[in-house]
Amino acid sequence: MKILNDILLSKQIIEPINVLEQFAKHKDELKTGISARAKDLLVSSDTTLYSISAIMTYAFKKAWIDWEPETVRQALKSKFGIDASAITLNKILALQIIFTQDIYTYDWFVFEKLAEAVANMLSDFTRFTAINIDFSAILINIIKDFWQGDPNKLDFGPDIQNYVAACARQEGIIFLAEPLSFAQARLNEINDSTDKVAECKATWKGLIEDLPADTPIEYKLDELNPTHISIARNIIMRSSISDYCNKAISELL
Repeated sequence: MKILNDILLSKQIIEPINVLEQFAKHKDELKTGISARAKDLLVSSDTTLYSISAIMTYAFKKAWIDWEPETVRQALKSKFGIDASAITLNKILALQIIFTQDIYTYDWFVFEKLAEAVANMLSDFTRFTAINIDFSAILINIIKDFWQGDPNKLDFGPDIQNYVAACARQEGIIFLAEPLSFAQARLNEINDSTDKVAECKATWKGLIEDLPADTPIEYKLDELNPTHISIARNIIMRSSISDYCNKAISELL
């Protein structure tokens, strides 16, 4: 409980920066950033998917989206003179799936593997991870940013709803704010504390609508109960999206 309280002291509920818009607005700075830092970012294990996508597109236009892993590896060696980390190659594969398929909207296992890439993990198709809600939320934010179709038609099906709800329940969460609210109905079905959901919604509404923008959150956990845990985790989840986007900006701009 003390750990959550300590984390909450530094968190804010703010809308994440639209990374792609910032990259588009600052094209010259982006090119400079890529030229100066691409090598380091490609061998690092914690580079964001936004930056990797920008580097790959700058270097290879759109051709890389359909390349096989070995072609990607050789192209990076030829262009940058580096052996990209296994985690970077895994992230490139994740981006290729995001750009060319929609299987992540209905297959929970693929969704989880993409979330593992966001979490700087090597995707292992022999295991079930139950990724925490922060990485699922960041992944959905990334998918929405890169989605080329009608945003109203980006729909996460029952399998993804079940997966997100199960992961939330494992963390003791009974309420999910955006961008994970699509799994709330399923979470209600598998939880025992649905009577507290309305309380969570009211508390959340007060936090995000009644406070001035960028106001640090003052929400203390007074006791270990589902409402407090859920609100705290949603604050952290929303802040994690913003932190990830800010990291992408700092990597290249």
